[in-house]
Amino acid sequence: MTTRTTLARSTARALCLAAILSAAAVALTGALGATGAGADVPPPDGGGPRLGQDERISTKRGTVTFTHHGEIVKAFDKRRDGHGVRAIITEHGSFEVTDYVADDHAMSMNRSIREGSKVQLRLCYTVDHQIEQCSRPQEAIA
Repeated sequence: MTTRTTLARSTARALCLAAILSAAAVALTGALGATGAGADVPPPDGGGPRLGQDERISTKRGTVTFTHHGEIVKAFDKRRDGHGVRAIITEHGSFEVTDYVADDHAMSMNRSIREGSKVQLRLCYTVDHQIEQCSRPQEAIA
């Protein structure tokens, strides 16, 4: 084998590897562009929760919210009626945020939830710090 043949084979391998890496980079860039932070891309079936979508449940007594950016869960008690408002977020376990005092200040919690995880948000009324009644869960994707 001559030096010329060895050099030609090395150059061919390098060009092939460069083409493969370039194609992979283009594919990755396209995938990230379609599902990146803040993208509002519907799931393949066209229904259900959307990626990066906030969720909110509001009643006369209070409001609970899940904000996908930063995974913030908030509970806000609107009435001084002896009931508290509790936000329950479920994602591989439950996390709760409760506002017992109707004082124009919401209680909040910053959770670390993996992007793309399915979460469920419920609004519950409390009496003496015990859950009295809850809404049906509403789903979102972090």
